[in-house]
Amino acid sequence: MKFEHRDYAQRYRGVSKYQKSRLLIYGVALAAIVVAMFQLRQCSTPPTAPKAGPIEWVLTFEEAQARAKLDNKPIMAYFHEPGNDACRRMETETFTGDVVRAEAQKFICVRLDGTAHPQLVERYYVIAYPAVAFIMPGGLWLRTELNPRTPADLVRDMRKALEPREAIPVSIEPSDDEANDEPGPEQPEESPALPPRPAEPSRGDAE
Repeated sequence: MKFEHRDYAQRYRGVSKYQKSRLLIYGVALAAIVVAMFQLRQCSTPPTAPKAGPIEWVLTFEEAQARAKLDNKPIMAYFHEPGNDACRRMETETFTGDVVRAEAQKFICVRLDGTAHPQLVERYYVIAYPAVAFIMPGGLWLRTELNPRTPADLVRDMRKALEPREAIPVSIEPSDDEANDEPGPEQPEESPALPPRPAEPSRGDAE
């Protein structure tokens, strides 16, 4: 009985080792399959563009004008009002969109308190908050958008502001035709036409 008991124990230990080796082989094969699938997925997935960082806001409108002329970029002026809920949503939801931040790199962006800049508010037709005004480097006003609610709305407005850049001059100057119409320093203005001079009366033969 003791011998049979030992034989049974040895067979039990042998089966356990066999099962362990099978589990080890299965585990290695499964890990190899997972690694191969992961590598295949990486090869088949196209690389994504890096996300743009947060929008870089300049501090003053004067600085924005100087940067715009230096970098030859239009200005995106964001007018807000302290305590305005729509402005708060604009800053926490709209300006944080990935596409918005990528498009903003094409502009010089400035954040302005509309209540502290009444002249700029009047100049760029800001009649409600929030508002985004697009301005050329030379100061030429392009358009003002009121309350762009979503990132998609703002991206559409930003791309519209970039469309006419090729056709709009940087600064407003008189055209060649207008310049030719103005009299130059060596071209005095013509005097108005005078009536014909009356003929002198004849004196006859007597002197």
